[in-house]
Amino acid sequence: MFTHEREALKAVAQTLRERLSGKIVSVHAFGSRVRGNHDEWSDFDLLSIVEGRAPALEEEVVGIIVEEEMKKRLSFAPVVKDIRQFEMEKRFHTPFYENIVKEGVPL
Repeated sequence: MFTHEREALKAVAQTLRERLSGKIVSVHAFGSRVRGNHDEWSDFDLLSIVEGRAPALEEEVVGIIVEEEMKKRLSFAPVVKDIRQFEMEKRFHTPFYENIVKEGVPL
């Protein structure tokens, strides 16, 4: 991952934390762009773990990510999960959880 990409990802995470204070538990980048086996059409997969996931909150998270996508001129694919849902995935060692643990980059 290039320095400007890492900085852009950190900026997205910071914006989420600032605008949704207390709702964002953590933000992680994952997928082919993080692994380094991407092509020119690959995007950055972004996992936002939130407290109290609801449609309105998910819409806010995705909206912020889209705004940042336009500013940074990078393509993001947002995934929003409630902390309880993510803890359940951890408990059952789901492939998604294992993938985040293995290759995810906390932002």
